[in-house]
Amino acid sequence: MDIENGPGLRRQLVAAVGLLATHAAPQAEWVARYGVHYDEIALNFDDAAIMAPQLAEADLIDPVVLEGLARIDALFFRLAEDGDDDVWTAEALDTDPLWEEIRQEARSVLKDLGAEAPDEGDGEGAGGLDGVGGGGVPRPDIIVIPG
Repeated sequence: MDIENGPGLRRQLVAAVGLLATHAAPQAEWVARYGVHYDEIALNFDDAAIMAPQLAEADLIDPVVLEGLARIDALFFRLAEDGDDDVWTAEALDTDPLWEEIRQEARSVLKDLGAEAPDEGDGEGAGGLDGVGGGGVPRPDIIVIPG
């Protein structure tokens, strides 16, 4: 199966998962750079992951990636389930155990995608804001349309 802009959609997926895999500080920098709310990290992932089944059908990603993406989605559901806005803050990115679970799962998915996860101790990585992150993972880019 061919899909229009398949390689571009794959890059978008790798970048979105890369943002999830990186540390709290670069994630908070990403939010500040674009002037969006912290939930945009999850929405960015959702926007990229929605095409993953078609990417797998087109042999652009391994089907095992779909399982990891589903696990990340379930973790975000758990994060949002309690309705507490405190999980969508810079502090929560750094201290909430579910955010760390999301990072760990995202690092696993990056490996399944053939991309390198950010180093544990360097504070940089796939979600870095200066061009390309760890392992050649492009940083995610979004367009913000003022309301």
